[in-house]
Amino acid sequence: MSTANPFEEINIKLDYLTSTVDKLKETNQQIPKADEEELLDTDGASKLLHMPISSIHYHKKNSNLPSTKKGKRLLFRRGELLAWLNSPTLASNNTSTEPMKAIRKKYSK
Repeated sequence: MSTANPFEEINIKLDYLTSTVDKLKETNQQIPKADEEELLDTDGASKLLHMPISSIHYHKKNSNLPSTKKGKRLLFRRGELLAWLNSPTLASNNTSTEPMKAIRKKYSK
């Protein structure tokens, strides 16, 4: 039977785990986030945002959906789309019912 203090063994193993976690954090920070810089076409943006292509064009025109134009192609960066989707200005624009009320008044009998 070993007469070593079990708490010393726990401290040694804890130090090893701590150093391993620190090494993993360092390597994780060095890896570039290629997914955020990935360029998507309109179909890819549609799949990412789970909305039809016509809605992509609508939001591009009316909601400042971030995009880049390369020749005739409309391209989107994945990270910018996700940031736009989570932006508070988008949420406040979606809750506005004034345009719908104006249309109802115009066509109501």
